[in-house]
Order: sequence, then structure tokens, then C-alpha cells
Amino acid sequence: MVDLHTFSIAARDSGAGAFGVAVATARPNVGRLVPWVSARSAIATQARVNTELGRQGLALLAQGVPIEVALSALLRKDGKRERGSR
Repeated sequence: MVDLHTFSIAARDSGAGAFGVAVATARPNVGRLVPWVSARSAIATQARVNTELGRQGLALLAQGVPIEVALSALLRKDGKRERGSR
């Protein structure tokens, strides 16, 4: 099996208060599944994409949940977090 790696970056422009996400991968259509952006946050889900984690992550951050707490909660919900992209 060939390893197909996905690389993501999420960033915030502190001057403008804007968020963005960029994704690079060998897999088709990942660019529409991995990035999640709102006016208050940016998230990149990857490997075995679970779009529900993106939606839930944005919702938690919109409620003011600290990023560390939101990430921990999302990782607990992801039963495939240890499997990677295979």
C-alpha cells in the first residue's frame, strides 16, 4: 500500500481577525472535506475525514470553549484517531 500523506495548516491574521485553512494531499476531493472555517475559528480534519468533527469543533469554539478542551473532546469522539490514513 502506498502512503498518501495529507498536510494542513490553519492560520489567523491577527490584524484582520480572519482565519484560513490550506490543505495539500494526493487524495481527490479532500480539499472540500478537510477545511472548516468560520468568522471565529479554523479547523482541519484529516486522515480518515470525519466531517462531523469539523462541524462540532466550530460549534464548540463558537461557544467559547478553549481550543485545548475542544480538541480533547473531539479526539475522544474520534474512534479512528489512531488509525491514520490507512
